[in-house]
Formats: sequence, C-alpha cells, structure tokens
Amino acid sequence: MGGPGGRAEGVWLTWKIWGLTLNRAENALSFASMLFTIGDDVFNNGGAGENTVTSVATFLVGGASPDPLADLIIDGYASGYNHGIFNGIRPMFSSGELFKK
Repeated sequence: MGGPGGRAEGVWLTWKIWGLTLNRAENALSFASMLFTIGDDVFNNGGAGENTVTSVATFLVGGASPDPLADLIIDGYASGYNHGIFNGIRPMFSSGELFKK
C-alpha cells in the first residue's frame, strides 16, 4: 500500500478507511433521506418544494466532498434545517441569513 510515511501515512490510511467504509454508509443513508424527503414533499405538497431543493443540494454537495469534516458540516446544516434552526437553500441565498428568526 503506497502513501507517505509517518503521521501523514496515518492520515492517509484514515481517509482511505473512511472512504471505503463509513463514508459509503453515510452516503447511502443520505441518499435514502433525500428520497424520503422528495416523497414526503410530493405527497404532502403536491410537488418538489423547499425541502426537496435543500435535501438534493446538501446530498450533492456532501457527496462531492472528499473531506469527512466538510461533509460533517454539510450534514450538520441539513440536520439543523430539518429541525427548524437553519433556513433552506433558497431563502438563505435570497436573504443571506443562515438562521431562521
């Protein structure tokens, strides 16, 4: 197994383990959450609304991020949105406010 030596090798190995195990599980759970959110939005609101937009955006950005810490921040935002703490994607970009009032 190639990679840098010393502490850097430990970091590299940790990233490899994360990418091959936990990150895949987290991506599968995020994908399931996105599908359930879309289903709920369509069933209860008759179409894709703010919940769907926010869920799809956080899923795509989180899935594109190779960094577990950045993914954790994205997941924290998504969870905060689901609990009514943060604004959705569209209101946040139009008003510039992260937190709901």
